Amino acid sequence: MSLSEPGPPNPFRIAHGARRRLLACLVVVLILVLFTRLAYVASQADTGWETIAGQWRDATIGPFVGNYVPISLREPVDQATYWLRESERVQTGEPDNAELAMASALLLDSPSMAFEVHHMTAPKWATNVGLKIPELDNSAIKRALQEFNVQCRQKCLAEAARATELQPSEVRWWRLRAMTLFDDNSHTIGPIQPHVTDWLRVLQQCQDHDPDNALYDYLIARYYFDRGVDTSKLDNPTIDQANFDLGMQWFLRGQRKAFCDVGGGESHLLFKFLQRTRAPRIEYRDIIQNRYIQYRIDEMARCIARVLWCQAERQEKKQELASALTLRCQAVHLFDQFLRRGAFFCGVFTVSLHSTASNTLEEFVGKHPGIVSAVEATRIGIAAKQAKIDKSVVDESNRRLTTSLPSFSPLLMTAGNLADACVTIVLPLLLAGAIMCIVASHFR
Repeated sequence: MSLSEPGPPNPFRIAHGARRRLLACLVVVLILVLFTRLAYVASQADTGWETIAGQWRDATIGPFVGNYVPISLREPVDQATYWLRESERVQTGEPDNAELAMASALLLDSPSMAFEVHHMTAPKWATNVGLKIPELDNSAIKRALQEFNVQCRQKCLAEAARATELQPSEVRWWRLRAMTLFDDNSHTIGPIQPHVTDWLRVLQQCQDHDPDNALYDYLIARYYFDRGVDTSKLDNPTIDQANFDLGMQWFLRGQRKAFCDVGGGESHLLFKFLQRTRAPRIEYRDIIQNRYIQYRIDEMARCIARVLWCQAERQEKKQELASALTLRCQAVHLFDQFLRRGAFFCGVFTVSLHSTASNTLEEFVGKHPGIVSAVEATRIGIAAKQAKIDKSVVDESNRRLTTSLPSFSPLLMTAGNLADACVTIVLPLLLAGAIMCIVASHFR
């Protein structure tokens, strides 16, 4: 047989075209397997596909139009525009739904606090010594909140009032309406400011529908305390005795009530509203949790308790121990009223303050033996230990909630990395290959 003559056919040899088809089939099968696996993992969570879509959106068109900014991270003026539009759209089909009206009021009450991360500055004292220590730019945040209020406050108050008109027997609406009457005062020093001139009449109207709740008495007490003492100083000195006395009168009225309750089920209320909006489900948690209204509740309790503690210290220095004991007991009772439903229904800060109030009362009793009976001293000690337990349990629960990650996140992160790789590597190569093919065909 000569070298030019072909040999016998090899039964195991695959034609060049068949090899290409086989390779293509293997690639397709591999892609289908990977996609099936990704689809399975993403379908295990309600937000799985949203996570993938967001990552691929940022990786593909993000470099040209900008990455998507979550609602809770947007500037307050942008949040205001979004929620005003969504509130109008959601309630168009259900104008007589009190739950939707109050949920709308809560979203229009204040923006999400997460935007504050964009307003950081370096304090002058740190800059002067060459340190880079960031802190919140309170003046910029205050201006941003004012812009939000200009757009949303009247609509917020109207929606809260409408909820009480649609369902006057639901006490939650009256409680939440009362909380929307006041500003946050979280980034300024000075007294709280009501949003309406007839705020006292509105609070009394709320109290008529919820007479056993100390919330309204304490809101009024906070208003007068803020004007009766200098809250900018640590010892809260009295600067207006008439306003201080009015605050104490309303506070004592609240002390005689059975409990102090604010709303109830706000998270579920907002969740049901968000389900009707176009907001991505993956953002529900941040939208619900980062609300200023919870800070307002905690701040009200803190300010009243601080007035009582400062007054108690002054009475103790004057050796008026009975009066000091009464004030410290009243501070503990204040937080007992908040925690009537249990520690998990209150803010973490309120639970922490309850532990502080109970511990300071126990220390005061131990410092002055005989001021209470042995039985009462034992009861105070047990209550202080229980308050510590409540605080540690709530702290640990909050820590686990904030640090836990869903099991599907690694694969979804991989999908995002693939999207980035697609944009930064694959697409440029494909574009270069297409150009080379065009050039080659032109000179062929």
